[in-house]
Amino acid sequence: MLCGSGEVIWIGRKEDGDKEGKVAFFLAESKELLAPFIQAIHKADTPTKHPGLLRKLKEEGASFLTKLSREEGKPPSEVLADLLDLVWEGRASNDQFAPLRLSLHAKGGKSSSKFGSGFGRWYWIGELDEPSFHPDPVEESKRTYLAGRPFNGRAIL
Repeated sequence: MLCGSGEVIWIGRKEDGDKEGKVAFFLAESKELLAPFIQAIHKADTPTKHPGLLRKLKEEGASFLTKLSREEGKPPSEVLADLLDLVWEGRASNDQFAPLRLSLHAKGGKSSSKFGSGFGRWYWIGELDEPSFHPDPVEESKRTYLAGRPFNGRAIL
């Protein structure tokens, strides 16, 4: 709920050789606490495993898994795995925590394909330091509620 409302942001990171990754949660208004993580992403010289997908998130902004899957020409389960690689590289996140929680639960033997759309929107965390990023829970709730609702045959955005 707090992630979906825009009040809390999560960032993942897993170093090569680590068995498990780490997740940090931040209040969206805590720019000073987020800054070191965001700066590290901007300075990262390590190549990503998925440059095309990362470029898409950077250029097109937050996107749902189904859209990314369609554009990448891959099944959602494969794109979700790629997005999780970007999460553990510290480059991407989601406005919901459910995809990460469910993917970890799926490692216990359940299929991640049944998680459908992957919930929420995936985004490049580097955009969190842009001036246009203003976490306003009320406005975010309005956008989330209105997104995709038909109005005279067109979506309201």
